Amino acid sequence: MRRFLPIVLGTLIVLAGIGGLLLVFQSRDGGSIDGPQGDPGPGVLEVDLGREHAPDTRKLSKSPPTTGPHPEELPAREGAWTDGEIIAALELGNVVLVHASNPPPAKLVALQKELSGGYDSRLAESGQAVILVRRPEAEDIQALAWRRRLRAQEPTDPNLRDFAEKWLGVGPPDDG
Repeated sequence: MRRFLPIVLGTLIVLAGIGGLLLVFQSRDGGSIDGPQGDPGPGVLEVDLGREHAPDTRKLSKSPPTTGPHPEELPAREGAWTDGEIIAALELGNVVLVHASNPPPAKLVALQKELSGGYDSRLAESGQAVILVRRPEAEDIQALAWRRRLRAQEPTDPNLRDFAEKWLGVGPPDDG
């Protein structure tokens, strides 16, 4: 019996040490199970208004919105898209850069071309496009992704690039 006591005590000490190490490593883990949209990346995370496919979209509280009911199809070219068309693009994983000027600021065009080339409807259908959308009433430049919005005063703002690189190709989480 005396021979087993040191073995039992040794085993308990080793198990306690392993448990302590696991607690230390677990407390340092900053991981999240929220997925890509729960990621604290650039931009403000907005409320999810759903992704229902509907031909008519109601007026949403934010313009342009980052989620909500929308048509399934994307327009064939860039320009003045409706709220629903913007949401359809975001659902696929595209990033939309909203601006007020006509033509778009040269720095936004350069950013678009560098990250995804000029507008290509096939690329947009695959969710890999940076899309320029004109809204004459826009007071600032807005970068949009699914449930994400970043506002910038200047087209040279480096946060626009960071936003587009982070969220390009990231649509809503798969509910499936």
